[in-house]
Parts: sequence; structure tokens; C-alpha cells
Amino acid sequence: RKEWLYTPIARIFVERAEWATLRPRALVAHARAGVLATLTYVTKLTKELDKMQEVVSAALVGGNEQDADEKQVRIIELMSELALYPKDVRVTFETYDADGDQRLSRSELTAFLKAFGVQVTAGDAASVMNLLAGEGG
Repeated sequence: RKEWLYTPIARIFVERAEWATLRPRALVAHARAGVLATLTYVTKLTKELDKMQEVVSAALVGGNEQDADEKQVRIIELMSELALYPKDVRVTFETYDADGDQRLSRSELTAFLKAFGVQVTAGDAASVMNLLAGEGG
């Protein structure tokens, strides 16, 4: 199966001067979708955790310790799951900015893209960096 950007029809929709940016743009879009999906999932889990904590509090106030204990199991599961993911975009960035210089090097960018399901080569990473540098970073 070919990616859309490799089909002749893809080039109909962009100027010839932009053909070289098709793949880097697709990679950035793919990574953006992965980050947004991850953060959406984290938000969902966080809301569920907050709700469970309310339920446990209400069960304890109502004297139903058995129900509270059962819900505590789910709270522990949610907390364990949430520990696997970044809390927000800044934390996501900081996770991959290994040297803490507030910029992603080519290797850091490659690790970031791969973590979000984007298969990249060293050349792809360089193309993405050039694309982003041309758009103001």
C-alpha cells in the first residue's frame, strides 16, 4: 500500500516547489495526531479517576466500606495507567528533550516521532527539522 504523498495525485494539490515538503508535513501531521490522541486518552483517564475518587468518598461517608474498597482497586489501576503517560504537551516535550536545551536534536526528534508511531529515517528527521525551522520552529 502506498502512502498518499507518494501517489501522483498528491502532487496535483501542491505547487511543484512544495513537493519536497509532502513527506515531512505528513510525518508532522502523524505525530501531531499521536500526541493529541495520547493527551485525549490521559484526559479521559484523569476524569475517570476524579469520578472514582468522588464515588469512594461518597461510599465512605455513607458507611459502605466494601464498595469503597472495590472502587479503590480501579483507582490504583487508573493511577498506574496514568503514570505511563505525559500529563500535557510541555511534559511530552521535556520527556524527549534529553539534554534540556529546549530544542529537539535530530536524535531527540527521531525518538519523539517513533514514540508516537511515526516511522522515520535520519533523512526524514532532517527534513522535518528543516520544515519546522522554515515555519518558525
